[in-house]
Amino acid sequence: MTLRIDPVLHDRLRKVAQAEGRSVSAQVLVAVRKDLEAKEPGPLRVLPTFGWLSDLGPPPDLSEFRRVRRMLSRGLERRARKRRKPT
Repeated sequence: MTLRIDPVLHDRLRKVAQAEGRSVSAQVLVAVRKDLEAKEPGPLRVLPTFGWLSDLGPPPDLSEFRRVRRMLSRGLERRARKRRKPT
């Protein structure tokens, strides 16, 4: 594979590689791997819920979450429709 690198950047890369006892090619691989690992998404964190839903734990799976969300949304929609009725 051929890679075109700005001469100034290549010189900096060569100096870092030499200081770390690597070839320029190996140093490029180290830099690419490090950048890709930094951008890999980590595991999702479950954030605590506050307010009136605080006693609910995380749902066991996505389908259960969607079922509960749909149920709550429908209930809120019904309540909103009742309040919007013209008097």
